[in-house]
Amino acid sequence: MKRTKRFVAASLCALLLAGCGGVSKEVTSTCTAEMPGAGLVMSAVIKAPAEDAEISSIDFKFEMPFAAIREAAGDAAANLSDSEVKSIVESQEETYISTITTLLGVDAADIKTEVTDSALNMEISMKDFDKIRTVFDISEDQKMIYKDIVSGAESNGFACE
Repeated sequence: MKRTKRFVAASLCALLLAGCGGVSKEVTSTCTAEMPGAGLVMSAVIKAPAEDAEISSIDFKFEMPFAAIREAAGDAAANLSDSEVKSIVESQEETYISTITTLLGVDAADIKTEVTDSALNMEISMKDFDKIRTVFDISEDQKMIYKDIVSGAESNGFACE
């Protein structure tokens, strides 16, 4: 009788532990798009506890070649060399960060920039989506479900893995 009770108790513990191990694992997709012409590349790493759950974070990465920056600046920058653009970009890094903190509502500590010899690289980590909802006109009561966000990115030209 004691053995039977121990066996049943051990079996129940094993079932409970197996059940806990079956919890959905975090899902992650990286969605990338390149803007035609100047080669601006944007990617978003989207994370959530499960496919059907609300997203927990989005990390944006931008690679802005100096050619893209010259193109965005128009005629005034058309004849600038890469080293001239690099100098201007380096002097404006704090302005870019300040603008993004205001526009997206992220802390400056969640924005990382790097200026290379040919591009400005920027990473923005977002965990608070209030400003994103405003920028993309998403109502407060609408849930930002992982699979819907990834599907929406794909329908807007992003390649998601």
